[in-house]
Amino acid sequence: MSKYIIKKVTIKKGKVKYDAEKGYVFAPKSKTYENIKKVEVVDNELKTQIMHKKLASEYKKIVAYIYQILSEDEGDAVNTLTAYSELDRLKHLLMVKYQEKVDKKLLEKYMLKLEILEMEINKLMYNLYQNREVSTERGTSR
Repeated sequence: MSKYIIKKVTIKKGKVKYDAEKGYVFAPKSKTYENIKKVEVVDNELKTQIMHKKLASEYKKIVAYIYQILSEDEGDAVNTLTAYSELDRLKHLLMVKYQEKVDKKLLEKYMLKLEILEMEINKLMYNLYQNREVSTERGTSR
């Protein structure tokens, strides 16, 4: 029967090199991993899961921000225009930021969601414009 002694050894600096294509690089933010400067994910399946999660969180942020802009009562037309321009800016940002990192089908799915949101903002702008025209026409009658 063999006997083993296991000792816990801490390594301050350790590097592991893999000969693989470039992966997704990030730095852990938890206090427990404060000694780790960066982590590179090479596994394609894990990379797609991480990117899907990041895209979902970005989409939620965009929708929450646009909802916040549209829910303000100060000036409906101004808020709608601001939401539209913000959506357009963030749509281009997502295209540039995730174009090479994410599968095209996943990116197209989120871009389609953003286009639907854009159509809803366009409808809201059209309704505001129609209500504005109706209210100005009523004020000048005699």
